[in-house]
Amino acid sequence: MKSKFPYLEVDTRITIFFNTYFNEYNILNKKLTFYNYDEKGISSQIKKFSKKWWLRRSDAFDYLRLIQKRKNKDLVFNMDYILTKLIKLILKK
Repeated sequence: MKSKFPYLEVDTRITIFFNTYFNEYNILNKKLTFYNYDEKGISSQIKKFSKKWWLRRSDAFDYLRLIQKRKNKDLVFNMDYILTKLIKLILKK
């Protein structure tokens, strides 16, 4: 998978998304986690809106599309997806 999505870092958000999207779940009205910023973490090394940030974001969308296709689910193309793909196209030129 790494060669197909070179910029994607599998992170907690993708894992949580698929666990909740494809399995049963309950919604709680409680905060059960805290956001932790790690200055030495993988994401902290990528400057927001940098080229690598957009490529990583695009890989995340591609990965979601692959999983949804395997599960016979439709992907909703929202403005975030369209903007990310447009910027990736511009960056690749």
